[in-house]
Amino acid sequence: MTEVKMPDEKIQSEKRKKYWMQTGFGAVFGFIGALFGLKIIDSALNPQDFKLSIELILAGSVANIYACIGAFMLIGLLLPKKHGVKLLNVEDEEELAEQGKILWGSSFAMVAIGIAMFLLLLSGPDGYFHPAIGFSAMSIAFIFSVAVSIKEWPHYDEMMRKLTIDSTYLTASILFTIIWFWCSAAWIGWIAMPNPIILLALFMGIYLLSVFIIAGKMGLTETR
Repeated sequence: MTEVKMPDEKIQSEKRKKYWMQTGFGAVFGFIGALFGLKIIDSALNPQDFKLSIELILAGSVANIYACIGAFMLIGLLLPKKHGVKLLNVEDEEELAEQGKILWGSSFAMVAIGIAMFLLLLSGPDGYFHPAIGFSAMSIAFIFSVAVSIKEWPHYDEMMRKLTIDSTYLTASILFTIIWFWCSAAWIGWIAMPNPIILLALFMGIYLLSVFIIAGKMGLTETR
């Protein structure tokens, strides 16, 4: 009869500490970032009588999430011995160094997308910046992200490639469904036509959500 080995209490305790550190750090970082980002938008766009619309709140929140996740990853990579293993979901420094080939580019791309989205929001109608600045920022972030993806793809193992492909498929399926019914209802006058910034925020937000859903199904979100 095979003896069932009980989980080591010390290991479980370390995992719990790591989980709460990741959760707490992310929550605080995200909350501060959200307040800061929305305050910038609120004060920059016509500070006298400007009020945050649903579109700006949604898009600003998505931009903040991208920027915070990227910054979160960068902190872990820059301080591997002190915080890297605890902040990022890796077992040890060796795995962190191995994953660094992928994480460095991805973290910079996330930060770039978040910042570009904020610049775009601040460059909209009656915006703080010239429209060309927002458009250029989004264009540069897009090109940079595509370049990072192409460069990192050869370093992906089978699991990471499956995660990427399945997340993209799920994103496309959700967006197709939303746009199909939204545009159909809008055309016959039942609801308003899709707002461009809402569509952009939906795409960015749904992709992140899809990554977390697929990662969860693959067991990649469990604390290691």
